[in-house]
Amino acid sequence: VSLSQSIAIIEFLEESIISGAKLLPADPIDRAIARQASEIINAGTQPLQNLSMLKKIEHMSEGKIKGLEFGASNNRKGLVALEKLLAKRKVEMASKGPFALGGFGPTVVDI
Repeated sequence: VSLSQSIAIIEFLEESIISGAKLLPADPIDRAIARQASEIINAGTQPLQNLSMLKKIEHMSEGKIKGLEFGASNNRKGLVALEKLLAKRKVEMASKGPFALGGFGPTVVDI
């Protein structure tokens, strides 16, 4: 199989891993937050910093919007949103784990 989209790859791996390790947490709230974190990057950050998108924005604005600055700004906003989401969850769980959701095993958020 040849897959090229992040969410499709994540779901394929989640559904096809036979061992005990999973990319999505077992807890439904953590699982939803993991999906939310993935979408912050997948839909809300990454598309706004693609080089082809940045060139098009700069061209369509006749140079008034600098593509690289636009991309960097949106990248920062997305990462700040992600960090806030994950920090809030760690506080809610009072967790001491080293991974992004505060647990002791990696999830999709860590990759």
